[in-house]
Amino acid sequence: MRKFKKAAAVAAVAAVTVSMALSGCSKKNAEETSKATATELESEPETLSEDAEAIANIDPVKPESMGEVKLADLSTIEITAPTADAIEEDAVNDMITYYLTMGGETKEVEDAAADSDTVNIDFVGKVDGEEFDKGSAEGYDLVLGSGRFIDGFEDGLIGHKAGEEVTLELTFPESYQEATLAGKPVTFDVKINKVSRPLSYEDLTDELADKYSGGKYITANLYREAVGDSLEKQEQAYVKNELITNAVTAVAEASEVETNDAAIGWAIDVYVQNQDKMFKAYATNYGLQGMNGLADYLSNAGQSYADYRSSLEADAKVLAEQTAVVDAIAKEQGFEYNDDTLKKYLADFGYSDQEEQVKESNTEAALQQTVIQYLVGSYLAENIKVNYVTEDEYTEMKQAEAAAAESVEADETETEAESESESAAN
Repeated sequence: MRKFKKAAAVAAVAAVTVSMALSGCSKKNAEETSKATATELESEPETLSEDAEAIANIDPVKPESMGEVKLADLSTIEITAPTADAIEEDAVNDMITYYLTMGGETKEVEDAAADSDTVNIDFVGKVDGEEFDKGSAEGYDLVLGSGRFIDGFEDGLIGHKAGEEVTLELTFPESYQEATLAGKPVTFDVKINKVSRPLSYEDLTDELADKYSGGKYITANLYREAVGDSLEKQEQAYVKNELITNAVTAVAEASEVETNDAAIGWAIDVYVQNQDKMFKAYATNYGLQGMNGLADYLSNAGQSYADYRSSLEADAKVLAEQTAVVDAIAKEQGFEYNDDTLKKYLADFGYSDQEEQVKESNTEAALQQTVIQYLVGSYLAENIKVNYVTEDEYTEMKQAEAAAAESVEADETETEAESESESAAN
């Protein structure tokens, strides 16, 4: 089974991002974007939305007490965790293809056009035998499958080669934005000038390797080795994360914990603040304009900040309970967050070379909780019973658990609906 995994931070509130050195996004570009944004803000001060201002003002202060904890007997705890899969060559090939596709690299081909290919076309559109406004163009690049043209146009070009001319007899949809064309039959005479296809791993050259790594890997072989190493790091990080997360979760569930509202509020604040920082870092790294962190994401999704915070309460309660347990064990064992333990965490997850990037993309509060939970989780994994299984077996187990949970939730929803119906009838 081939799979791509991105290492998730242990506490579910911080994330280690994969290096941009393999994906064609250079740090220079990110810095230039950041500088341009700063210049724009100097000339025209940004007006924050109410939600963005509320998020910007968040300052998570961890309560002195996360709640009352009576730790479970570790000798009674048993968990299941996966072992790491070997990184296969086809997984490396797929990832290289993915990076090249991300960069928009294409090659001209003589083959017939297929879905996802880019065709350069000249076309003339006619309704009732007459050309209509904006219905014709020359040298137009169209990605087949993008849905930019009316139904039937893009599909009608699939299977045709450069140099061919195609006549498409189509109909504008009834809901077409131009009322004078809505529902009308239309003819498009199309000439395919060339067909281009996204590059794949087979097209990787020394020049592309040098370009996509920002000069870090100057040959295709070095680039391929780097991609393999990156996948290996992600694989190892994934299995370690599952081991530690499962250990902490099991001990927290077996322990007696009474958390408080302050702890839950803190957990929500930490999560929100870190999500906001991650969205902003992503926008900067990839040059996305007009993205003001979590607030803009919620606005685009049509969700209010208040509703979003409410949606986090159940997970925040779990995080608060786990944090209370983690803090109790950390205090008992003398675990602390500092530069040394952060470096230990990054080294164990294979991101020693990205310390500054991790710090930039995550809040101090989130990193502190992540590292402490990593230290505690590692300690627990050595003091409870761990049953190791293959990744395929582990995936099947998790899928079965998720299906069972969904079934229970569906039954509870149905029971609630029936109760409400009976109450209304009475």
